[in-house]
Amino acid sequence: MLIPLREIYSRWYNLPRKVVTLLALTTILSMSMLYEVFEWSISIFLSPEDAEAYNGQQGDYWDAQKDMALAFLGAIMMGLILLLFSKRDKSVSS
Repeated sequence: MLIPLREIYSRWYNLPRKVVTLLALTTILSMSMLYEVFEWSISIFLSPEDAEAYNGQQGDYWDAQKDMALAFLGAIMMGLILLLFSKRDKSVSS
């Protein structure tokens, strides 16, 4: 999602690439957090059996934190890959 978000923010706001990348990264993190809050709120309103079937945590209390950490890690890795390719493209075109 980092690439599409960067493109959307770049076209809408016409900001520098670094700012657009940071904005896309924070959007990914906030969407990950909102989904985990949504998942938590569903588990409050459902019966314990239905909540466990929906969430699928299988007893892992750190599931939300792990999911958010993986979203963060994936976005950071994609940002680094994009940075490497942009530097490589600049050196090839020179």
